[in-house]
Amino acid sequence: MSERLFLGVTPLFADRRDAGRALAAALAGEREPELVVVGLARGGLEVAAEVARILPAPLDVLAVRKVGHPDQPEYGLGAVTPGDGLYLRGPNGLTAEQVATAVDKARTAARQLDRRLHREHAPLDLAGNTVLVVDDGLATGGSMIAALRWASAADARRVVAAVPVGPTDTVELLRAEADEVVCLYPLSDLFAVGVWYRSFEQVADREVVRLLDENRRARPREAVGRTRAQSLQPIVRSSSRRADTSSSLSTPRGDPPSPRRESPVPAASRRPPPRPGSRSRSRHGTPREPPSPG
Repeated sequence: MSERLFLGVTPLFADRRDAGRALAAALAGEREPELVVVGLARGGLEVAAEVARILPAPLDVLAVRKVGHPDQPEYGLGAVTPGDGLYLRGPNGLTAEQVATAVDKARTAARQLDRRLHREHAPLDLAGNTVLVVDDGLATGGSMIAALRWASAADARRVVAAVPVGPTDTVELLRAEADEVVCLYPLSDLFAVGVWYRSFEQVADREVVRLLDENRRARPREAVGRTRAQSLQPIVRSSSRRADTSSSLSTPRGDPPSPRRESPVPAASRRPPPRPGSRSRSRHGTPREPPSPG
């Protein structure tokens, strides 16, 4: 509150749920049977839950962790996810071994958080689906880029980054990583994500688990897809659609094979990819149609 008064900022949203409802309205054109909404842990999941409720769509959460500098842990070198999501800005004067150690530490933390958040519901299978990757806002964009690369590596058919607010330069940075970027309020002066919310409380693990459970219970079994046991049949993976989704630095992943995931929609109901054309510039630089009002 005092920070907003000092900056002279008027909040754009009452809370994350309010932001999710506004974001869902902007994403109304994304309604389709093969849609999955993924929220970044933990605050992004509250926004994503509203998007998934309104569209409606299956909901999942992604544990993204900052790669901290070994001498200054609060300074982020980049971000990682469980599995194949990795973004690094650069070595920042560190050796390759030091960077690899920092990445391994962050990835261990991401795997531990992922296990806690998925203790009741298995992760969803993204292969062949349109994936909306949602967060409560952008700063440097490192966490979102790692998440987009994770979704691409999971063979999502189409990947959309969706946020309520973020810096204009970061929004432009994301266009090279996603098929589409939706930001309700791209700002030249962000200050901090939290100042644009009247209420911006921390989100506990148990609230994330509750929101996932609420989404799965609200959707018919056939709409959520196969259970973990049913998904044990072999899945044929295609090569990634995005070139060079790893950092320019060579860092070992060291992750075990990803667990089998629940399929959010029956494979037989999947449609062929849509024709080119959407609301923003794609990662290939192809001009897209402008967003419709509202």
